[in-house]
Amino acid sequence: MDLELVPPHGAFVVVRNGEETMAGGALRRLSDGVGEIERMWTAPLARGRGYGRRVLAVLEAAALDYGYRTLRLKAAPSQAAALALYRSVGYEPTEARGLIGDYLYFEKRLS
Repeated sequence: MDLELVPPHGAFVVVRNGEETMAGGALRRLSDGVGEIERMWTAPLARGRGYGRRVLAVLEAAALDYGYRTLRLKAAPSQAAALALYRSVGYEPTEARGLIGDYLYFEKRLS
């Protein structure tokens, strides 16, 4: 596993139902006080059941534990469900980065 995805700077979360992997995601350090959510994924048959929301909540809690005050992430414009999830929990498009290549960039201040 990539060392930047393990404590005390990162985390890797996997949700399983029995033998089946349902969702996952990772947190890594970008700079002092700033982390990045990446590798968010939900199995096609598990979508719409809240697994991604749970993974994101665990990663955000880990980020607070590690002292991050800002989280960033990116998603492709075609990922409508992911974009809706991120916006629904407070991630906002970043003007500085906007659409770069095939991605939209978002940021959230943690409290």
